[in-house]
Amino acid sequence: MSAPLRRPFLPNPYTVQDTFYQQRHLYPVLIYIHGGDFVEGSGNFYGARKLLMNEDVVLVTFNYRLGIFGFLSSGDENIPGNYGLLDQIFAIKWVQKYIQRFGGNPTRVTIFGDVGYLLFSPLSGGLFQGAIWTTNSGSMFSPPGNKSLMLNPKEFTQEIATAAGCTT
Repeated sequence: MSAPLRRPFLPNPYTVQDTFYQQRHLYPVLIYIHGGDFVEGSGNFYGARKLLMNEDVVLVTFNYRLGIFGFLSSGDENIPGNYGLLDQIFAIKWVQKYIQRFGGNPTRVTIFGDVGYLLFSPLSGGLFQGAIWTTNSGSMFSPPGNKSLMLNPKEFTQEIATAAGCTT
């Protein structure tokens, strides 16, 4: 006697659960990471959806923390920063773990968009097999839109704390 087959809960009402879950062929996965100098932007990128509508791929987009919520740093271990990049890595790990349930192949994952930092991060090693670093995403060697976040992190964090009424 075998256990009954359990299907995952998929919250999207427009997804045909049985079709994806029982599929034998798994499609390549494209993960779009939006740009915006780490201070603006969104994973809600309609251009990619239209561009890939007739392709046999699974497209994944997501949001990550931006501005002070994603990159505020005191320059030490108290507030190390880079939470936005950690969000990106967590999202890619989630894709690796669950993408088969959506018809995607976890061994054929390509990231594209503003991916420069992920290409050089040891934390993202082995999470994707390909990358397309778009030209409009700039260079990881140029500072983000809010230069004070990167150039003087401790001073900038102190200014934010003072403005918020924090004493320590």
